Amino acid sequence: MSECNNNCSTCSSNCKGGCPICNVKGKNVPLITAKSLIKDGHNYLNNEQIYICINRKCSVIYFQDDNPKYFGKNEIKVPIWFKSNFNDYIVCYCHNIKLIDIVNIVKNSSDDNLTKEKIFNILDIKEENDCIHNNPTGECCDKLFVNAIEFAYKQKNSE
Repeated sequence: MSECNNNCSTCSSNCKGGCPICNVKGKNVPLITAKSLIKDGHNYLNNEQIYICINRKCSVIYFQDDNPKYFGKNEIKVPIWFKSNFNDYIVCYCHNIKLIDIVNIVKNSSDDNLTKEKIFNILDIKEENDCIHNNPTGECCDKLFVNAIEFAYKQKNSE
C-alpha cells in the first residue's frame, strides 16, 4: 500500500477521512470539540470519528465518513484560523488572541525573544485554557503561537 498523499480522489486505497466535497483527507478531531463548536447542529452527529477539512479553500469544516451531513463555516461558532483572512486569523481561541494582536505586540516591543507566556503577561491573561472545547482542532495553540511570533518578528524585521 502506498503512502497517503492526502488526495483521496487520486488514491486507490480504501482509507477513510476524505472530505465529502474536496476529497482531501481530514484531520481527526475529538468529537467533544466539534459538538462544542457546531451551532445547533450537533444533533446530526453520530458517535463515530469526526474530521476537520484541512483544505483552506474548501467550505467544509467538520465531517464524518458515514454521515451525509457535513458542517460549513456558517454552522461553526468561530472562524477557522487556516480558512480565515489575516485580520481574522485566531491564534489562541481560549483568549481570542489574533495574529494581528501578536504582530502589533512584537512591533511595539523592544524584547527580541517574546514567548506565549510573555505575551499573556503583556495582555494580563491568566493561562487557563480549554482548548478541547474552544480550538476547532481540539489542540493546544502552542505551535500556532510559536509560528505567529516568528511571523511577527519577520514582519518587524522587514520594515
